[in-house]
Amino acid sequence: MRSGNQARDARSKNTFRRISQSSCHLLSRVLLFCFISSIIFFLIDQLLIRALNRAEGVVQELDSVPNELRLNFTRYHPILGYDGIPNLYQPFLGKMVSLNSDGNRSNEYRCAGGHGDRVFLLSGDSQAWGYDVDDEHIVGSHLERALQERDPRWHLVNLGVPGYGPDQSFLKYLLYGRQCSPQIVIFLLFLKNDLSDVATHFSYGVEKPQFVRRNDELCLTNIPPRRAKGWPRSDARSEILERLPWIGKSVTLFGQELSLANLETLKFLSKREFRSFFRTAELGKFDSLPESGKIKPFLSCFEGEAVTQAPREEESARLVGDILKKFSDVVTSDGGSFQVVLVPTESEARAGSLSAPSLEVASELTLRGIPYIDLLLDVGVPEELRFPSHPSMWNRGEHLSEAGTELLSKRILFERRPESLQ
Repeated sequence: MRSGNQARDARSKNTFRRISQSSCHLLSRVLLFCFISSIIFFLIDQLLIRALNRAEGVVQELDSVPNELRLNFTRYHPILGYDGIPNLYQPFLGKMVSLNSDGNRSNEYRCAGGHGDRVFLLSGDSQAWGYDVDDEHIVGSHLERALQERDPRWHLVNLGVPGYGPDQSFLKYLLYGRQCSPQIVIFLLFLKNDLSDVATHFSYGVEKPQFVRRNDELCLTNIPPRRAKGWPRSDARSEILERLPWIGKSVTLFGQELSLANLETLKFLSKREFRSFFRTAELGKFDSLPESGKIKPFLSCFEGEAVTQAPREEESARLVGDILKKFSDVVTSDGGSFQVVLVPTESEARAGSLSAPSLEVASELTLRGIPYIDLLLDVGVPEELRFPSHPSMWNRGEHLSEAGTELLSKRILFERRPESLQ
């Protein structure tokens, strides 16, 4: 009896051993199959993405470094050249600068705001942004406080960015301002440098888009602008390497230095900018950018190459007029009101009149029927709102000081029809 039980136990153990060995062999085959399949899939994936990388456009880079203001407060943008860094709060020239979640220097406001909201939109360069002026004393802050005293439904959206010309300001309005459906749009035209800004595709150490005239039509060129090498990269690959630095580390195997950062997949991501965790926008091709659809309906000509020959001064004045006419037409066709403010230089204020180039710009605006405010014209303007030549009105680089921004905001509100602000 005992010997029979032992025989059965031996048979059971042998059976179990055979089943275990068979299962191990099967598992090892499955694992080997999965391993080989993974390698084959990985190689095919890398070859396909490598071919795709060669076929796609890339963001070209230029060997330059943005100046301090752009490096600290803006980042590369594949259409605008650069735009504000979201959620930033830091000092500049001893003054605090706050940028909201859209990278704009104004209070937080979602453009799909509450029912009955009214939007006053400010556009322009460093005069609108507020160079060497703290947050509460920029033009937009003065305007918003005064408007909300009249009607709390008013909200101010400030799209001003340092160094922007009328070209970038118009494009930024199409991308991010038009969706706000503003009742009033004020563009601050800084007469010191806006003429030169539209005449070039390179300024302040970075590239930008540039408009040129083609057969009496505006043509947008240098899209996308090359990214300055001195600018922190904002592509998906760089963001991954920043968050997972171990991916960028290399190991030496059989005399070869290997790193996950050099995978074709990550090279593919270097051409894309994160919009969300799963959705990326392709860089290097204007047509593939989601934002390009907001621009195409208003322009009929696009060229990737930059224009190397700068226009003459009188041609720049006409170009400013053409761009602002397009700007005005878009705003008014949407039911809004558009007006340009000619911000004089300190020397023009001392002379009491605009210089010849500035008068040329004013003439182009008049020719196109674009309403504008000449701050040096005092006819019908109360004494306290006249623009003086006192040095206290300006600070560094002929930018408006705290006193200058306050006076400018009051003058804008004075020049507006009272009923338009009710």
